[in-house]
Amino acid sequence: MHKTNLHHKLRVHISQGFFVTILTFLGLSQSNAQKPFGDYRCGHAHQEVFDVTSSSSVDVEHYSLEIDMRDMANRKISALATITYRLEQASDVVDFDFEGLTVDSILRRGKSIGYTSSATEINIQLGEELASGILDTVMVYYSGSPAKDASWGGFYFSGDYAFNLGVAFTSSPHNYGRVWYPCVDNFTDRATYTYSVRCKKGYKAMCNGLLQTETTHPDESITYVWDMNDAIPTYLSSIAVAPYTLNTWEHKNIPITLAAVASDSANMATSFINLNECIDAYLERYGQHNFDRIGFNAVPFNGGAMEHATNIAYPRFGVGGDLTYETLYAHELGHHWWGNTVTCRTAEDMWINEGWASFSERVFLEWVYGKDRYNEDISSNHKAVLHYAHLRDGDTLAISGVGHSNTYGMHVYDKGADVAHTLRGYMGDTAFFHAVNSFLVRYKFKDVSSDDLKNHFAEYTKHDMESFFKNWVYNPGFPHFSVLGFESKPKGNLYQVQLNVGQRLRFAPEFFEKLPMDVTFFSSDMKRYTLNVELSKERQNMVLDVPFAPVYVALDLNGRISDAITDYNHMISDTGTYVFGDAMATMDVNEVNDSSFVRIEHHWVGADPYFNGNDDIFISRERYWTIDGVWSKDFNANVTIEYFGRKTGTNYAAGYLDVDLLRNTEESLVLVYRPNPSAKWTECPDYSWEMGSKYDKRGSFTINSVQRGQYCFGVREQDRLAVEETSSTKHVLVYPNPASDSVSIEVKNARGGMIEITNSAGQVVLERRVNSALDTQKLDVSEWTPGIYFIGIVLDDKPYAPRMMLVR
Repeated sequence: MHKTNLHHKLRVHISQGFFVTILTFLGLSQSNAQKPFGDYRCGHAHQEVFDVTSSSSVDVEHYSLEIDMRDMANRKISALATITYRLEQASDVVDFDFEGLTVDSILRRGKSIGYTSSATEINIQLGEELASGILDTVMVYYSGSPAKDASWGGFYFSGDYAFNLGVAFTSSPHNYGRVWYPCVDNFTDRATYTYSVRCKKGYKAMCNGLLQTETTHPDESITYVWDMNDAIPTYLSSIAVAPYTLNTWEHKNIPITLAAVASDSANMATSFINLNECIDAYLERYGQHNFDRIGFNAVPFNGGAMEHATNIAYPRFGVGGDLTYETLYAHELGHHWWGNTVTCRTAEDMWINEGWASFSERVFLEWVYGKDRYNEDISSNHKAVLHYAHLRDGDTLAISGVGHSNTYGMHVYDKGADVAHTLRGYMGDTAFFHAVNSFLVRYKFKDVSSDDLKNHFAEYTKHDMESFFKNWVYNPGFPHFSVLGFESKPKGNLYQVQLNVGQRLRFAPEFFEKLPMDVTFFSSDMKRYTLNVELSKERQNMVLDVPFAPVYVALDLNGRISDAITDYNHMISDTGTYVFGDAMATMDVNEVNDSSFVRIEHHWVGADPYFNGNDDIFISRERYWTIDGVWSKDFNANVTIEYFGRKTGTNYAAGYLDVDLLRNTEESLVLVYRPNPSAKWTECPDYSWEMGSKYDKRGSFTINSVQRGQYCFGVREQDRLAVEETSSTKHVLVYPNPASDSVSIEVKNARGGMIEITNSAGQVVLERRVNSALDTQKLDVSEWTPGIYFIGIVLDDKPYAPRMMLVR
C-alpha cells in the first residue's frame, strides 16, 4: 500500500513532496486545502482506534459475492455473500467479522437460520453442532452504506466512482474487508473469490482475478463475473466501479489491465510507460509472478494507493501523463511479491510488506535508470529516516514489533527499505537475491514473520543473521562508524596499515556486532584498494595489507550499509560549484589544476568533545562534518554548511537539525575545526557567516580555503542557557495563505516587538516595528519570488518560532 507519507500508504520523493510539505507547514488539512496527494507513505493522523477481534477459529475457503451497485448515487449496496468455510473446532455457531451493514437474512442448506449481531460481528446459529474440518456453506443477504475508516481506508463513493481500500489506519485490526462483506478479517486467513457485480449501463466493475462473463439485463445494466483463483487475505480483496475504459496487453505472458475513465486513459498509459520494465525487474530479482494478471484502476483518492492483488487502486493524481509518480506504481506492484505472495503474519511485522515494497521502488529505479539512480534514492531515503523517522513516529522504534499507531509509519516503510538495502549489502547481490527468490517460493501464499526471514536468509550467507536481525530489525537505531586514524609501513612489496575504527550509536541500545564493512584505501595517484572487514566493537584496531601507501581511507564508499552517516563524493577537475547532496554541503572550487577526489560526510551523531581546545565553547551533540579525500596540491575551495535550529515540521528538509544547540539567538554561534579525530577542536581559523535574522535560528557558515578535517557547530557556553521562544503562531494571523497578489498580516499582543519576514535562504526581506496591540498590514507580494517565507515576532530579544507563508 502506498499511503499519500500512502496504502500505499505512499512514499514521496523530495520533489514529489514539495507541495504536501508546504501544506503541512501552513497547517492546512485535506478539508481546507486541495492536496494532490496525502502522506505518500503511511503518514496519516491516527485517531481513535476501534478494536475488532477477528474470527480466527474459522477457515474460509471461498467467498462468492453477488453485489448490486446500481444505487451508487445513494452510496448503497445490496449483496449476497456465500461463504464456504471449515470450523477449526466443533461448534453450533460460526462467527464472522461484519461492520456497519444490515443483515437481511441468512440461509444454510436452503433454510433460514438464526443469528445475532453486534457493531463488528455476526454470530450465526447453525442449528446443529458442526464438526471441525467439515466443509460448510452459509448465505448472508445484507445491504446498506459501507463505511470508511476515520483516517484512511474502507469503501468510497465519489461521483461516478465506487471503490474500496482494503486496510484501515485507525481500526483494529487494520484489515477492512468486513465493511463490505462478512469475512474472517485478518492477515492469515486466505480464500479464493468469485465476484458477481451488477452495474448501471456504461459502468464497469473491476475485481480481483480474471473476468469470466459479462451479462446484459433488460434494464441495460450489466453483471460482471470475476474469479480470483489464488487465495488471498481479505484486505487484498477489491472492487472498483466506474465508466472505465480499458487499456490491455500482455507482457511475458502476464495479462495487464489499466482501467481509467476515457479522459484519463491516454495519460495513464503514458504515466505507466515503464511498467513492462518494472515487471522485468521483479521477475529477474524476485522470481516468478504468481497471480493471473496485473491490474491498476484509477480512482479519485488523494491519500495514496492500495495493492489489492491483481486489482490495484491507484490515485488519479498519479496518471497525469508524466513519470512523476512512477515509483508509486512500482511500490504497488512490488506488493505482488511482498505483501500479496507472502504476507506479514501480524501487523507488528508490517515492514515485511511495506519496507520491502519501498525497497522495490529502488529495485525498479536501478533496473530502468542504473545503479547510480538506485544509490541516489537509497541515500535520499536514508537521510530522511535519520532526520525524521523518530519525529514522525513519535519515538525511535525497531521495525519489527511496532505498535498499532505506527503500523503504517516511517520506520515501517522507510527504515524497512533501509534495512532491506543493508541486508543486500551484508550478503552481496548473488546470495541476497537467491535468498529472496527461494523465500518467495517456500512461503508462496503464506503468512510470514521476521523470524521466518531471518532463518531462511541464514541458509544463503556466511554472515550471522542472528546478529543482523538483532541489530537492524529487533532493536531501534543505527550504528555510526568512522576512521579514527591510520598508519602504514612497508612490508615487502606491500604496505602494512594499522587502522583504527570507532563505533558510536544513534538511538541504538547497544553496539552492533559482526557488521561487514568495506574499507577503501586511496593512493596519492588515485589508485583504490578495497577490503571487507568485520566490525563489532566501540574501538577496533586492525592490521591490513595494502599494495600501496594510503593517503586517505574511506569506510563504506559505495553505501552498502545504512549507518548514521550521509555522504557524497565528487571527482573535481574544474572550478565551479559542486553540491554534496545528502552530505548537506556546497563547495565552490576556486582553483584546481589536477583532479581531486572530495568526499564530504555528514555525521548524524554529536562530535565527541573529548579534545575540546576551548572550554568556553559547547560543541554540538547533534551532528558534524568530515571533509576529506585526495586533493591536489593547488586545490582551493570554499565550503558552505547551514545551521537550522527551528522545530519546524517533519516534512521540511531543514527542520530539527540544531535545536539542542540553538536555544537562544544565533549571536553566540561559532564554527569549530580539527584536522583529525585525535586533534583538539578549536575555532575555525577562516570562515564567514551569513546570519540573516539573528532571531530565526537559521543561517550558514562558509569555510574559506577549506582544509581536510572535521567541522562542527558550537556556541559560547555562557550564552547557551535555555530561553523561552517567542511563539509567532500566538501573535500572527496571515491571510490568504498561500497568497499570490497580496497578503494581510495581523499581529496581536506584540506591541513594541519587531516583525521579521525572511525568505527560504534566511535573508530578511521585511522588518517593521509593531506599534499597537492589534497591528494589521496588507503587503503587495505580486513581485516577490514564489516560494516559502517565514514570519517571526521578536519580543525582548528572544528567538522566535516562525510562522510559514507561501507566495505562489
